[in-house]
Parts: sequence; structure tokens; C-alpha cells
Amino acid sequence: MKVEKTIEEVLNFGNVANSYIGRTDGKETKFTYAIKKVAKRLKEHFDYYNDELFSIDVNTCSTDDKGNILKDERGNFTYTREGLTKKRNDLKELLKHKVSFENYIATEIPEDLTEVEMVSFLDFVSDKVYTEQEPV
Repeated sequence: MKVEKTIEEVLNFGNVANSYIGRTDGKETKFTYAIKKVAKRLKEHFDYYNDELFSIDVNTCSTDDKGNILKDERGNFTYTREGLTKKRNDLKELLKHKVSFENYIATEIPEDLTEVEMVSFLDFVSDKVYTEQEPV
């Protein structure tokens, strides 16, 4: 099913998915298959984010009077106060950008997912909504 998410949600899914795959020691399950399948579908959106992030850096960094980009001794862009504020605002807007992709709901959802994983995977690979458990 086609779903729409923000870039921020897509990046969050990617981070949580990598962490989850790491904690399963590479064990292939229907759930890890679904995660990998959706991650491949999201690649173009990860690439878009990285390209836009670079453009934001180039368009907001400091330049000399000839327009040459200024970098510090470690090769990082430098910014004026105004440039840094603009970068922050542009990044906030980028994270709100909506993208569409085909999700892939796994047929088996592990019972040991954390609250963060359940929320992050919703509509990407899971249709199971997190509900807080009552203490026993």
C-alpha cells in the first residue's frame, strides 16, 4: 500500500531499522525481510535527503568576497550567525517534506519489539499499533 511520511519519519525508520537488524545478529526472519525490502524502497528518499542537506550547507555557509566557500581547519563548512540560523530553518523544513512509497507489512510481527521500534515501524513494516501495557 502506498503511504506518505515525512523525511524525519523515514530517517527515524532507517535508524531504528539498522539498530533492530543489528540486535538480531543478522538472523533472517519474515520481519527482517520486510525491513530490508522497505529500506530498499526508501533509498531514493535517503539520497534525496543527503543531496538536499548538502545543498543547504552550500547555500548557507560562509564565503569570501569572491564567493569561495570557507571551511575550517578540519574541512567543515563555516557559518555566520545568520547563515547558521537559515541552515537550521531550512533543515526543519526539509525534515517536514513528505514522501510517498510502497510499504510492506510483515506477516509476523515479533512480540519483543520495544515501544520505540513499534512506533517507528508503524505503517512501514507493521500495522500493529503500540498500546501501553498495564503493570502486572
